Amino acid sequence: MTRKEKISLILLALVIMIGIYKFVTAEYEFVDSKYLNYAPDVQGKNLRTEIYVRSDKKSVASMINNAFDYMQELIYRYSEEHSESIVYKINHAQGAKVAIDADFYELLEKSREMYELTKGSFDITIKPVLELWDFDSVDDPNDGDNAQYIPDSLLVQEKLKLVGFSQIEYDHEFIRMPAGMSITLGAISKGFIVDKVVDYLKENGALAGYVDQVSSIRYFGEIKKNIILGIQHPRKSSQVIAELTNLNETAIATSGDYQQYFDVDDIRFHHILDAKTGFPTHENVAVTIIAETAFMADALSTGLFLIDGDVAINYLRGIKNSDAIIYSDFYNEKNRIWEAISIKSEKTEWSKGIEYYLRNEYIDGE
Repeated sequence: MTRKEKISLILLALVIMIGIYKFVTAEYEFVDSKYLNYAPDVQGKNLRTEIYVRSDKKSVASMINNAFDYMQELIYRYSEEHSESIVYKINHAQGAKVAIDADFYELLEKSREMYELTKGSFDITIKPVLELWDFDSVDDPNDGDNAQYIPDSLLVQEKLKLVGFSQIEYDHEFIRMPAGMSITLGAISKGFIVDKVVDYLKENGALAGYVDQVSSIRYFGEIKKNIILGIQHPRKSSQVIAELTNLNETAIATSGDYQQYFDVDDIRFHHILDAKTGFPTHENVAVTIIAETAFMADALSTGLFLIDGDVAINYLRGIKNSDAIIYSDFYNEKNRIWEAISIKSEKTEWSKGIEYYLRNEYIDGE
């Protein structure tokens, strides 16, 4: 074999090896979004969800489509309106025992934790009172002339007799509530479901990606693009009040008084009710939590929304890898505009501090 032939053979071998390497290490990415329903026969109530995945499998599009199917199944499982869901069965048990699984027990334990943290303000048994607040019927939530939608205070007091997490009896196998009581998991189940879908994607070959269900997002793996996430301005829906970055391997959830609401003069009435009064709390206007899991972020964003901001930030100091930015507001009489004030978690041995994630903040104040 001549020297020229040897060189050609070596070059051919290199080309083949490079081709094999590229084939073995090839990665594929895909992103898709869908609207998922609360219940099969309920129109107009849905959740826009986006899933992005990077994988070494060519079937990444199929993986995402299957993940949407799995997510829809989970939403039905914890829906209050789906007749086959465990929540529906519990709410219609009229005092009888209902069997539960390990996942539902975990949801109950997190609910109890938030109930105790907020001294009863966060309570999944708030459903009888929440049903008195008909936010869906409001034509213009911003016009300030919506007093007719405030439920009668005597009726609220009557329904509050059916509220109280401490009245729930449960263990790893069953749950039982007094007849007439009912629960809603809307404040915590979204993050729980997002985590379940992330686990599903990982088990099926996803190397990195995210599951974004608007107010609850989970990023996993090394996402090879810069993530910038905006926090919606609580009074100007087309604007953001802050931007977050450095979000790989994190979960983010936001609770705000601008998702379901109506205004009466200068007072906002929204869907995050204080279970001790049956009326919306006015401690904060938006709470954004960064945590390790969407379940934790979701639960904390609602729970901490219901309590004083300084108390909430102090509570986070004892929770590993959890940070927050909490907004309250006041009405500037002179300029006739709403102005926001924020408080933030600081770096500790337990967390990085919100400044690590905060790229921009578009307000004055601390």
